Amino acid sequence: MLDVDQLAEANGITNPNQLFIGDVLVLPGVDWIEGRLDVIMVAVGENFKSLRRRYHLDAEILGRVAGVVSPSQVYAGYPLMIPTQSGEDLVAARAAISSGESLVNVAARSGANPWALVGANQLSGQTAQLLYL
Repeated sequence: MLDVDQLAEANGITNPNQLFIGDVLVLPGVDWIEGRLDVIMVAVGENFKSLRRRYHLDAEILGRVAGVVSPSQVYAGYPLMIPTQSGEDLVAARAAISSGESLVNVAARSGANPWALVGANQLSGQTAQLLYL
């Protein structure tokens, strides 16, 4: 666990009371992650598995970064730390699927490649109610 003095020293901060929204900080001891860590608020309807699919993260990495011991800890409104590459957009497009609508229909409607949708959503033949584009 880092204390304020360690964080300030690692970032060359002389007054830790003068941080601003959007400031990027170096976290000592987290050198096993490349890119940056962003905090999101878990939306209604999201869960650990859907967030793993959405951000293309391994369960172990997401759990370790976010400090999640059990997937049941993730609920709507939960602040979750997500590793991202610098400049990566955290907002992923989503599409609700209507009854009887196929993946090809969704791909055509959204202008996406159906095989890209399969990969992005880690589909392997099961049915889905929500796709990430």
